[in-house]
Amino acid sequence: MKRKQAGMTLIELVIVIIVLGIIAAIAAPRFADVSTKAVEKGALGSIGAFKSALAITVAQKADPNPLWADVEANLDGFDITTTDGTVTVDLDGDATDDVTITGYSNADCGAIHTTAGEGTDPTLSWNDGTTCFNL
Repeated sequence: MKRKQAGMTLIELVIVIIVLGIIAAIAAPRFADVSTKAVEKGALGSIGAFKSALAITVAQKADPNPLWADVEANLDGFDITTTDGTVTVDLDGDATDDVTITGYSNADCGAIHTTAGEGTDPTLSWNDGTTCFNL
């Protein structure tokens, strides 16, 4: 009678290691930039929350250009800077601001929004650093 093999042969072990290496090479790049994507998605979420706060303020005050203090009252969870019209958000807790959003009193993002009636356009606009948006 033949004895049963007690373990794996060297060839079998090498094949298993190669297969695991191939799987790791395919999967690793998918997980490499997960934290970067998380911060990007967090920034988009913060911008959406800011836009909602602006819409709520405009609706509550029935004024297309409410005071910035009124906007701040609807910005729970945001780190509001001391400068009127600017909101900053630290998404990853590293004490650096990942998102800076500035409110404007006109549609071309030319006049920072601090008081009612600034600008000529009855629109509260905001800028996420790259684009001017109108509410």
